[in-house]
Amino acid sequence: MEIYNGFKIEEKEIEKDREKEKDKKKKKKDEEWFWNVFHNNYLFNKIIQHIEGNNDEPSGEESIEDLCHSNNFKDISSLELIIEKKQWNILKDKIKSNQFIRMEKSSLNILYSTCKDKEIFKSLYNNSCLSMEIVDPVFYSAKNNNQISLQLFIEEFNLPIYPSTLEFAVINSTLKTIQFLVDSLIVRNVGIDYSFKERALINSFKNYNNTLKSDNIIEYLLENKELLLAPSIDIIKIPIQKCLKLKKIQTRQLIFNYGFMDFNHCLPILKEWLILNYNGLSILDLCFSINILLNCDKQCVDLKNPPQFSKVIESIRERVEQGPITDDEYSKFNLLLKGRLIQLIRVDELFLKFLNEFGFEKGVHSLAYCPMVMVYQYTFQSFNIHGLTHLSHTQTDVPHPQNPHFKPNDQSKIEPRRILNFIRFYFSSQNKVVYNGWEEISKFCLLNCSIDILNEIISIQGYPIKSFLISNIQFKQFSKFQWFIENIVIPYGLKLHKMSMYGSYFKTNQVSNDYYYREIDESVLISIEKCNEIDFIDYYRNYFQLGKDNISNIKYKKLIGGNGFFTIINSIESARYCCEKFPNIPKDLIYYNLIVKSILGSNINQMKSIDKYDNCSLNYFKGYFNLNCGSIGSENLIKLFNYLNSTEFKSFSKICGVYYLLFSLIKSYTHHENISNHNSFDLVFNIFSNISINQFSKCFIDLFTTLCFSNYERDLELAKLIIEKLDMDIVLTIYKFSDLKFKFHKYLLEQGYSVDKRREEEQFETILSIIQSLFEKVSNDNQKNFHALYQHLYNIALSCKVTSLDKIKIIHNLYNSKSIPLKIGFYHSFFYLDIKNTKLGRYYLFIRVDGLENDTFEHGMGYNGNIIPYYSLDVELSFDYICNNSYNDIFYLLRTLIMVQPLPGYNSSDYLNNGNTTTTTTTTTTHTNRKSTFNSISCKVNPINEYSFDDKSFCDQKQEEILYSLNQDIEYLSTFNQYNLVLRLLKDSMEASEIDSETLKDRTKSFLICGIDCKSLKKIINLGIKGLDYQLLEQSFYELRLDLIDCIMKNYGNSILKSGKTIKNDKHFLFQSNHLDIVGFMFENYIQLMPEFDSTWFEISFENGLIEMCLLILMYYPQQQIIITTDLLEKTIQNKNINIVKYFYNNYPSFNYLKLNIQSLIKKYYFLDYKYFDWILN
Repeated sequence: MEIYNGFKIEEKEIEKDREKEKDKKKKKKDEEWFWNVFHNNYLFNKIIQHIEGNNDEPSGEESIEDLCHSNNFKDISSLELIIEKKQWNILKDKIKSNQFIRMEKSSLNILYSTCKDKEIFKSLYNNSCLSMEIVDPVFYSAKNNNQISLQLFIEEFNLPIYPSTLEFAVINSTLKTIQFLVDSLIVRNVGIDYSFKERALINSFKNYNNTLKSDNIIEYLLENKELLLAPSIDIIKIPIQKCLKLKKIQTRQLIFNYGFMDFNHCLPILKEWLILNYNGLSILDLCFSINILLNCDKQCVDLKNPPQFSKVIESIRERVEQGPITDDEYSKFNLLLKGRLIQLIRVDELFLKFLNEFGFEKGVHSLAYCPMVMVYQYTFQSFNIHGLTHLSHTQTDVPHPQNPHFKPNDQSKIEPRRILNFIRFYFSSQNKVVYNGWEEISKFCLLNCSIDILNEIISIQGYPIKSFLISNIQFKQFSKFQWFIENIVIPYGLKLHKMSMYGSYFKTNQVSNDYYYREIDESVLISIEKCNEIDFIDYYRNYFQLGKDNISNIKYKKLIGGNGFFTIINSIESARYCCEKFPNIPKDLIYYNLIVKSILGSNINQMKSIDKYDNCSLNYFKGYFNLNCGSIGSENLIKLFNYLNSTEFKSFSKICGVYYLLFSLIKSYTHHENISNHNSFDLVFNIFSNISINQFSKCFIDLFTTLCFSNYERDLELAKLIIEKLDMDIVLTIYKFSDLKFKFHKYLLEQGYSVDKRREEEQFETILSIIQSLFEKVSNDNQKNFHALYQHLYNIALSCKVTSLDKIKIIHNLYNSKSIPLKIGFYHSFFYLDIKNTKLGRYYLFIRVDGLENDTFEHGMGYNGNIIPYYSLDVELSFDYICNNSYNDIFYLLRTLIMVQPLPGYNSSDYLNNGNTTTTTTTTTTHTNRKSTFNSISCKVNPINEYSFDDKSFCDQKQEEILYSLNQDIEYLSTFNQYNLVLRLLKDSMEASEIDSETLKDRTKSFLICGIDCKSLKKIINLGIKGLDYQLLEQSFYELRLDLIDCIMKNYGNSILKSGKTIKNDKHFLFQSNHLDIVGFMFENYIQLMPEFDSTWFEISFENGLIEMCLLILMYYPQQQIIITTDLLEKTIQNKNINIVKYFYNNYPSFNYLKLNIQSLIKKYYFLDYKYFDWILN
């Protein structure tokens, strides 16, 4: 049975494989049919004609929205465009069908940098050799490190490799490219050019700077000596600063060994490098540095036998290169080499580094010479008695710095007793050295020595005890602070003592801003450890005789309050002790920071203890909490709020304190995304869901208001949660609705609404839920107090990315049911249009209300005349009209409202000042003769002077503005390929006033021609606008639209020719950019329309190396005499277009008279390659 089942399964799998094979064959067959049809000119043209025949004029919004013109396949000729869109199959097919492909230097460079298809290069070169040779294929392949094309052109097409190509590769290309070029030259048995060898090594350092700082190319050249000249006067040597930048010491050593290093002016550079890298110098680095010094400046050598020392260095280097060395060998070599190196270079800073590394005894004795100033500085930095003894015995008067800089080497290595013994010896009769930097030493001792050592130091006769009077020092131990006050400040520093009385010693982390907890200056620098709290309280109480005075005494206010005295209380024990010792101080002051710290740290046990035993409550709160999910952790945070929610924690004010806690928590989730595997927002939402909101109703109505007006979108979800759970009757007992009205209005006035600020679509449902909850929970009589909030919710609802105005209707219906008034402005009109159709919104902003995107709508100023359209479009752009009419009708209304002039007597500024406050209740606006389409849900407007739609008329003074508006609208519509509306605009404009081709500006015609199709173009020209056919023909040249040129000439060419007009002689760009298709079309079919022959055409083409364009010009203008001047020849060769010179020299005997000029210019601009140009040298 199992075998049978296995057989069946196997049979099914075989059947599946057969089906797959059939599908593959079918797809392959379909593809073959497709390409057969595609390459069949007759069938292909029939298909295109059928598609164009069915391309009816779009009707309705969707067809207009989706209409997008694109160039026909046959009209795509730009190589750069094809590559940019990565349409490699189109490129292959155009090559295969031998269609024109326009190439120039920039597009060929992109081709070599992106294409990795060998067949494309091969086919292009075979089909369009002259165009491909606008550039040197080998050079551009190497330039772009294209191994595929490089191999093709060198191995299959056997194109030459010039020395300039190899030199460029050494500077800019990869090692792989350089190796391939060199190997190819070797295979061809071609020697490396002498001039290249001179510059190869220095050029490889340019590559080091241009690429990823790799030594590989430099190593490759050094290892292949046939690529370089032997060290001689001819080779360009490498400056020392370039060598020192190399990563590998082996590469540096090779350059040194081969004699390629330039030692001129190397000493200052080497000094700086050694000082900077002293601690990281390897043994090989030291050998390398000493070798440089021995070669660069013989006078700096202070050795009896330098040649023998060179042998020592060489033996050390060989030992290191042989294999790992022992620690003893390393120590020996390191001391020996650094000692010799410092003797050679004699830099004070290196002497000091040497002494710090090896110590006084070993360091000084290993040096033949050491500056006494460096010994002096080292002695006092390391508290070295031997150094002090050496200085005392060497000279009576030791030179020392005026302001010695004390900087101990390693504090952890300096034993306190060593410091004490050093100071004792200094102040003994044996010492003869003078030192005046005791302030720094005293500060070091104060921070790092024990009290016993400090007592011994100040007991030393002669020690300057006043040097301990340091005002900007921070203590970690209270005992040392106490020692400092009693033994230093009081006996020796009266001024400093007074400073301590007025609060200059405590560094606090206060959480409030009360009179007793005012902000402390950042220069206050003393902190006290927790274990010293009670000692500190006792000390301050006894020393400053506190506790007997009244609370208002200046000592309390400045010493205790100002110093943040209570911020050191971090335990219940110290708080209780402080209450006992300071009975006159209010208990809440003592416990305030402790309670707040307990909450912020979610220390529930401590909170319980305070609440149960200490009988202390906070009925106020100052400042802000800093509570966030990251500092406490999600679990502790939930426990904290559960405790606050479930118990009577009387020590903390729930009325205002919980608000600040929750507000701080809300702020935190905008900065933390994932905490303890919980999304921080979800965590906050969970806390809000489980907390008893109505127990803190005032807190949560305040939070609700804050969240509704927040810029962070997800805050609305919390606002929705709050309003759904909140009992408004309880709120009413605490809060007056009139106060809420004032609060909402204040928040609304502070808001700025930007048309660029968009919210996600999901937010709309949240806003709608908030509105519905408010309608349910707030009585009809109290709704008026929420009007400002309703206005804000409506404003932000419009900014949600909804796709239909039907959703906005839902809010309108709700507001109508409660008679909620709304103020409607440009912000709302924009979103009505934008939701209807994005292009309408963009048109409203870009064309009609220029600069509006950078402005904000603010309710506080009503309608701001600076940012509201002058003609008050918002009056006519009612919501109902936008909702119920088509894209075309709305667009035309927008345009009409701008083009028409209000009646005389209507003052738009009066309307603006009145503010356009409207009501959403559906009303019918009955103006005389006004069309019913203008009935508005949001436009009950009462300007001082009524005006009607039919009373508006075109006025002569508006003619210029109308024409300007026409040009702008055509540009806008052309951007979105809406040529049916362009056609309608032109028809209407012709009916309103006389227009001709000059009415449309060149910029407008450029927009129009850029993307238009031939069918739409013919419709526009058929309107009969005078001279428009010729003007659009001219513009088609500028936009490089051969299809439109062909269309215009076929349909309107006769009339253009009869008019006697010719194409303007400003089309040099066609020749410069190799537009063979357009130029060839005009030469072949309409050469009589071209202007008189201009020799500039040929000169531009020749200068840019365009062989085919030059041949085309010669073909159609054979009778014209074309002279190649010396200047033109020089520009061409200077632009590296040698191939066109070669072509004409080999194929046109008349070029022989230029032979000497060509040879001279080639030597000038191709100084590496000219010897390889056999075609001109023979």
